[in-house]
Amino acid sequence: MDNLYLLFILFLSGMFIVFPFSVVINIITLCIVGMFVYFLYVAYTHRQNREVTALDVGRDMMTDPLVVGRAYFSEPTTGPIGDFVGSSMSDNDGLYTFTHEVS
Repeated sequence: MDNLYLLFILFLSGMFIVFPFSVVINIITLCIVGMFVYFLYVAYTHRQNREVTALDVGRDMMTDPLVVGRAYFSEPTTGPIGDFVGSSMSDNDGLYTFTHEVS
């Protein structure tokens, strides 16, 4: 009976420690998300050009030759690729960084 009473006391004391801790963690998380939403709202409302929408920006990114050219590297896809010269290192030179024994 004493062990059951001790287990009950430990369970209640654990609940009083765990529950408030989880509530505090949830409140901190809500505060962080709230600050993030607030900063996004402030950045959205204080933008300089309010006539431009997100749809306009997306459309410009898909059709603007400078953006598309940078994204897909506007180099020719056919033709010579140049000469390739391999390195003179052996295959095992880069594998070991520490001293080792050869067995």
